[in-house]
Amino acid sequence: MKVFLSLIQIIIEYVKEMFMNWPVGTFYALLYIACYITIFLLVVWSLYYLAISFRQPVQDGIGTIRAKKYIPAYIKTKIIYDMIIVVKTPLMIKYPGQWFVLVEVYGQQLWLKITQQKYNSIAVNDSITAKYVTKYWSKGIYLKKVNL
Repeated sequence: MKVFLSLIQIIIEYVKEMFMNWPVGTFYALLYIACYITIFLLVVWSLYYLAISFRQPVQDGIGTIRAKKYIPAYIKTKIIYDMIIVVKTPLMIKYPGQWFVLVEVYGQQLWLKITQQKYNSIAVNDSITAKYVTKYWSKGIYLKKVNL
């Protein structure tokens, strides 16, 4: 605790000296104080937000599959420039196919990436169970887990 108080005293003395140095020192002192206040408020807000996020209970709900989407595999060509020997080298990047479903739980929708087997086994308008947390201020839903 003494270390913390002595650190605060050092900062206060430093800011006092900066205020004595008109006009540049005063400007920097005000900027210094504004930065410390901003950092302090961000830390307090982050700790508060973290504290209330842990108190939100996980709830079970029923959801619905609203849509399915498949993005086929594709190849993209990227040109790599070699400046030493001035050569343009093409690089082929392969992207695998991706399967998505649109899950709706109590009016909130979210696209989820799933495997091909699950994509083939479910249909649009199928019911699912989901674990979710209600957001504190917006009252939106954050999906924790979806059982497909």
